[in-house]
Amino acid sequence: MRFRQLLLAKLMMLLGAGVLAAVVADSTMTASWSPAVWVGAAIVCGVAVAAYAARAWQRALISLDDDGITMFALGGRHTWPYEHIEGVKRVGNWHVQLCFGAPAPGEPHEHVTGELMRPGVFCDAVLDWYAYTQGHELANDVSQPPLAA
Repeated sequence: MRFRQLLLAKLMMLLGAGVLAAVVADSTMTASWSPAVWVGAAIVCGVAVAAYAARAWQRALISLDDDGITMFALGGRHTWPYEHIEGVKRVGNWHVQLCFGAPAPGEPHEHVTGELMRPGVFCDAVLDWYAYTQGHELANDVSQPPLAA
C-alpha cells in the first residue's frame, strides 16, 4: 500500500526562487543581457525546478508492506518494522505522528511525522498492517484525534 506526503510545504521553497528571479531580472547586472542569455537562464532555472520537484515527489513516497513502513527520513530511506510501533496518532487535519520503540536496549525511541492528504486512511492502514503482521491489535491505539472540548 502506498501513500504520498503532501508536497505543498516542500514546493513552497520554490517561492524563494521566484523572488530571487525577480531581483535578478530587475538588477543592473542583467540589463545588458541578450534574449538568448535570458532563454538560457530560463532553461537552467526550469531544469533546476523540475529536478527539485522530481526529488520531492520521490521522497514523498510512503509504502506499507510486510517489511514495515518505508519512507524518506533524515539520511535516506528507512524502513521501520511494525513490531517497533508504539503508537500512531493523527494530529490536526493533515499531520500524522508515528512513535517507534527502541530497536535495541539503550537506543532511543523515535517519532516520525508526516503530512498526508488522507491521514485517517493512513492511520487505519498502519493499524491494519500492524494487526496483520503481529497477530494482535496495537494496545494503545491513538489513531483518532482527540475530541474538541
